[in-house]
Amino acid sequence: MNLKIITTGGTIDKTYSTNRGTESLSIGEPSIERIFERIPYSVEYKLTELCRIDSLDMQRSDRRKISQEVRETAYQNILITHGTDGMVETARHLKEQNFNKSIVLVGASKPEVFKHSDADINVGGALSALDLIDYTVKIAIHGRVHDPMNVRKNENG
Repeated sequence: MNLKIITTGGTIDKTYSTNRGTESLSIGEPSIERIFERIPYSVEYKLTELCRIDSLDMQRSDRRKISQEVRETAYQNILITHGTDGMVETARHLKEQNFNKSIVLVGASKPEVFKHSDADINVGGALSALDLIDYTVKIAIHGRVHDPMNVRKNENG
C-alpha cells in the first residue's frame, strides 16, 4: 500500500509543556511515528504535517488546506490524524469533494503520550480500514469505521 499521512494536531498529538513552572497540554510533534514503532505494521509512507491545532480551533481555511493536500498528492491511500471535536466536519468536507482516493481520519480521546491512550488501537483500526474501503472517506475510532455523513460526536466524549 502506498500511504500518505497528513497530521493536523488534535488530542492524539498533545503533550505536556511547562510554562513558568506550570504544566499544561499543548500540541507537540506528530505522534504517528512513535505509534508505528509500537504496532506491528510495516509500510512505506510519506508524512506531511499541515498544522498543530486543536480541532475546536480549526477553521474553514484549515479544511481547505487539507483538501488541497489531498487533491495534490499522487497517493491513493491517505490517513489523516485529527482532533475528534472537529473530525466529523472535516470528514464531511472531504467527502463532498468526491476525491477518487481512500481517506480515513483518526484521532484519540487521550493523548498518545498517556499510558492508557486509545491512540495505538485507533491508528491500527484506521490502517485496517484503508485496506478495506474503496475511494471514499471514513472515520475510524474505537474499533469502528463510520461514514461521516451518518455520525456525530458523542457529547460526553
